[in-house]
Amino acid sequence: MTASDPASFGNPNWLRVAQEKVYKNKTYGLLSNAYVEYEIIKGLKAKTTANVQLSNNNIFQFNPSTIGVLFTPPPRIPSGSDNTTRMYNWVNENSLTYQKEFNGHSLDALVDFTAQQFRSENNLITATNYTDDKVQAVSAAGEPSLPATYRNGPCCRFWLV
Repeated sequence: MTASDPASFGNPNWLRVAQEKVYKNKTYGLLSNAYVEYEIIKGLKAKTTANVQLSNNNIFQFNPSTIGVLFTPPPRIPSGSDNTTRMYNWVNENSLTYQKEFNGHSLDALVDFTAQQFRSENNLITATNYTDDKVQAVSAAGEPSLPATYRNGPCCRFWLV
């Protein structure tokens, strides 16, 4: 069945779309944590934790001129995109706890300090008007877009209970 076949109602050949559309997704990640706890004196404990999360994701897509989309059969203007996301998150928590019983009473105290930084960068480049379906790099397109980058900064919390 071709795109000009009256039975297709102006739709592309979906088998050809599945075979020729390029979609590559690469994801890498790391999640790690550690803690140390130490009893300074009887009833007084110090604890510190360190947590790190890293993530890197890259998605490359290319739609050649030989495939279409719903209600738009080929040929069409080739398009592509390259999307890279990097994420970095760390958390450090430090706490002191004190427990004491005296004269039938009990005392519990907690002091905690938490610091965290989250940073995420997302670069997305889209492109259209490729001169040839064989050259799929976003830089080879006639009309590439400008990339965008987003970032977040540090944050700290202090708790006294």
